[in-house]
Amino acid sequence: MIIPFFGFSFLVQTQRMDQRITPAEERSFTSPNHKFTLRVFTLDHWKTREPLAVLSQGKKVIWSSKLPHSHGPRFAVVTDLGVSVLIDESINIASERAVTIVPVAGLSGQRVWSYSQVRQALGIEPKALSRAAQFGPWISEAPTLKGSIIHIAAGGKTLLVDAKSMTLHAEA
Repeated sequence: MIIPFFGFSFLVQTQRMDQRITPAEERSFTSPNHKFTLRVFTLDHWKTREPLAVLSQGKKVIWSSKLPHSHGPRFAVVTDLGVSVLIDESINIASERAVTIVPVAGLSGQRVWSYSQVRQALGIEPKALSRAAQFGPWISEAPTLKGSIIHIAAGGKTLLVDAKSMTLHAEA
């Protein structure tokens, strides 16, 4: 875009504000022991927001389903026992699906926590949480897996997600 200014013209590059950045059309997340792989993908180049997900053990499909996460989860972690933990959504909103634990049996046994529930578990005010966020509205660092516990840094604290007991709480 060229902007005239007191007889001079300046070329200014602009970025469309209404353009949505979508994730890759297929992402794979593998357990540390390489026994389980979760694939999250779109078949229509993100024309619809709901991705498909398939958890497999080698070539055997354990479960497959459409995910309610808009454009898929921002992060996903798969444990050595095949439990999938889906973290946030790829769009920048205070999600109703901030943390989802999906047991190896599939979505029917899932546990879901909203952004508000995660914030309450951390004991952090929304402004402090968003100020420290590097990913979406609340995550400060990419999650890490230690045993069956996923560590998520947020707002100067750490959220511990226990994939085995399907619970979460702030680190003491």
